[in-house]
Amino acid sequence: MPHSDPSASPVRHRSRRPAAVIRLFAILLFAAMLQPLAGSPVMAQESPAGLPEEVLQASVRIITNIQVTPDDEDEDPFLCMLGGETVLEASQGSGTIISEDGYILTNHHVVDIDPMPRDVRAWCEDQAPGGRAEAESTWIAWVPDARGNPAEPYRAEVVRDSSPAEELAVMKITEHADGSPLDLETNPFPFVQFGDSDALREPEHLILVGYPANAGTSRRVSEGIFSGWGDNGYGVPWIYTDATISGGNSGGTAVNSEGLFIGIPTIATISDCRPGDTNNDGLEDENDQGCIGIGGNYGILIPGNIARVFAEEAIGADLPVAEPATPVEPNEPTPTQESPDPANADGPPFGAISFTPYDAAGVERDSFENVTMVKGCFENLTAQDGQDAVATWYLDDEEYLVIPFVWDDAWNPEACAEIHMELDSGERFLDPGVYRVEVETSGQTVVSDDVTVTRPTFVDAISFRGRTADGEAVTADGNAFTGELVTLNADITFTGMIDGSIWQAEWYRD
Repeated sequence: MPHSDPSASPVRHRSRRPAAVIRLFAILLFAAMLQPLAGSPVMAQESPAGLPEEVLQASVRIITNIQVTPDDEDEDPFLCMLGGETVLEASQGSGTIISEDGYILTNHHVVDIDPMPRDVRAWCEDQAPGGRAEAESTWIAWVPDARGNPAEPYRAEVVRDSSPAEELAVMKITEHADGSPLDLETNPFPFVQFGDSDALREPEHLILVGYPANAGTSRRVSEGIFSGWGDNGYGVPWIYTDATISGGNSGGTAVNSEGLFIGIPTIATISDCRPGDTNNDGLEDENDQGCIGIGGNYGILIPGNIARVFAEEAIGADLPVAEPATPVEPNEPTPTQESPDPANADGPPFGAISFTPYDAAGVERDSFENVTMVKGCFENLTAQDGQDAVATWYLDDEEYLVIPFVWDDAWNPEACAEIHMELDSGERFLDPGVYRVEVETSGQTVVSDDVTVTRPTFVDAISFRGRTADGEAVTADGNAFTGELVTLNADITFTGMIDGSIWQAEWYRD
């Protein structure tokens, strides 16, 4: 029978499993915090560093809280508490205000914690009388003061979300955090002006603004160059940059040297980093944490043109694009400006599944013929600690084995889904056929691949036995009998024979 070993199903080599709800949420906080940097419009007033002040002011810190609504209608809704007077923050990220009436562009993973982890939901709902309540996400956008510290909190709602592959979301500021209405005529929001991200040319200067987790709650600015174009594996272009992107910058803004919005920082700086002896004890084992950097770093931005089209579809109005000071040379290839088709963008970027066959002793085989175990390993390039996922094996398109798991180690975002035969099942090898493994997060298939396992049938051993006329059983001496036999039997041991198979034995004399 098929079996999944929890230690071998999707598993991290260096696991940091949460011991309690509070720690679980801390892990989720950092996972959903890939915060992008904020971009900007070209306005007259500039900051001391030369960046338009509106760019800095349009960069907002986004916090996801959990609102608890008791079943008892006499009880008012309240925010889930971490402990004492500390409000639990489910996730943190960055965003960019793109209109004076308070529309915000950010990343999907900044606003999405659905499905909410069961332990977190239970923790929050238990704070209501009798534990009878409904917990749901709510969002606060903090507009900074002149020094980059969150100063004015506003309630915001998600007006359009995408799949994890598109990684985009549009929010709308609706009121002050205390429930008082907005006065947009007197106090419109600062906002960025869009540039043409297709006009980027290496090595153009880029500036990123956002709220990285390692800076507490304060705004930070980093800079670098446009390093080139890439693809997220779903036909969606990516911008590569050497500017620093830390956890918490996700959803913010990247601007060019003219202060025009050209992208959303989405994936934190990717280091050329390898596992190694990080604690210098002479061994590479489970005691080593993190990895050893051996090269340069690159972060990833969603192009501003793609984000702008997505936002226009959400708002129902065009967003103007400023002409670049230096015109783009004609006839130069540029990436698509269209919003990607959600039907073809159904998950976060995942590495391809790599299948490895093993025999009953756990030794890796060269082929998928007569194997006892198969591992399908895959890499989550945007791994989020605490994110629930499911790996499902199918055999010839029929569900064969379901393996729930949790991404619990962003340092080592590879997981392996294993399928093997129980040693006491009586079977030596996996059934032949096409094995497909599908990985789902948030109810969406994010990576899928298959491998064909074969089980050729061959004769493992043959032994002969006979019986004389008086009923005496006779065993062959080697393959030779002496005496007169009335019956002759051949006992055949097969390898790879499938239950219900039809086979034929032919006897020959001389």
